[in-house]
Amino acid sequence: MKKSLVSVILALSVFFRPIDVFAASSCSYSEQAELNNIAANVKVAYDVVEVYKGKLINPETDEEFDSYNKGLKINILNVSDEITIKVTNNKTKEVKNFTSKDAQNGIISFDHNDVTSVTNYNIEVIANKYSCAGDLIRKIDFIAPMYNSYSELAICNEHPEFYYCQEFIADENVDYNTFINKVEDLREEDEKKQKEEQEEKKGFLEKIKELYKRNKLVINITGSVIVVGGLTTAIILIKKRRSRVL
Repeated sequence: MKKSLVSVILALSVFFRPIDVFAASSCSYSEQAELNNIAANVKVAYDVVEVYKGKLINPETDEEFDSYNKGLKINILNVSDEITIKVTNNKTKEVKNFTSKDAQNGIISFDHNDVTSVTNYNIEVIANKYSCAGDLIRKIDFIAPMYNSYSELAICNEHPEFYYCQEFIADENVDYNTFINKVEDLREEDEKKQKEEQEEKKGFLEKIKELYKRNKLVINITGSVIVVGGLTTAIILIKKRRSRVL
């Protein structure tokens, strides 16, 4: 049983590196251009899913409950009849071949459940049309990220934007001591920033106080004039209204 949680289109500079490889081909230039355009539209994304692990027993209540692990569903988008897709897992060396018949609404999906480490996939887009059918059009290097157990720590609630607090990361995890040191560095930066903001606010208030001290007489007179002027205006308006009524 699997449940999709969130769909993430991967950042091209980090997870998704396309390589155009259409070299010598028996297809004409216009046919190559057509296939290149089709291959260029192929994108890769992933969904974070819950993978059913099995039944476990609650030791306190002796009741069974369903257990799930985090996993990924890899999605290859915009797969049409003119191309086929070959996917190689560079860790396990497993190879999967797909055609448009395996797609739903142009999307080919397959499970990636080993999220204990980063996995690199080599995705080949192959021509399935014209005399160059079978020729490699494009390569895509796709990095399936690993689950980051540090994201479960309470300390990550304080720094959800911190890279090593993200649920999935695209490189190998750091050791615990290094992680804690990095979080402590973030805390120190936050404290320093807060102190600077407090000092800046304090300095602003001090400047206002100093300005008032230097110009106390002028400020008080000006304030009095404004108050008196306001009262005078109000009295005049009230008298005018009364005279109109009479």
